[in-house]
Amino acid sequence: MKNSIFIILLVLSQSTIFAQSRADYEQVMDKFKNFYNTNHGDSISGMFYQPTGVFNQGAVESILKHQGRIRSLQYMGIDPSDSTTLFKTTVVKYVEPRAIGLRIDSNSKIITFHLFPSSPYIDSLLATR
Repeated sequence: MKNSIFIILLVLSQSTIFAQSRADYEQVMDKFKNFYNTNHGDSISGMFYQPTGVFNQGAVESILKHQGRIRSLQYMGIDPSDSTTLFKTTVVKYVEPRAIGLRIDSNSKIITFHLFPSSPYIDSLLATR
């Protein structure tokens, strides 16, 4: 009995560590959009729990050249396959919307980030919204 209670408390405490509100995710994505559209790769990198070199100045410039600026972001829901929060993303150079998926920690730092992921689930969300 004690072990069961301990396990339940452990699971609940872990879920509250990563459970952020929709507003928290929207704030992070607004910040990402601003940094992305103004080609501030170093600032995007600083948004991560563990800063990454993936979003350096040259990488963001290249993505901007091929995709264009982000016009809009709209919350879509949570991907059940990996628990990332998904946003419908409209970029300048593509008519069809795309998705961005992410998970953030309690300090609103990005833990997981997927730029334009695709799956049958994500594609169905994009088609219905």
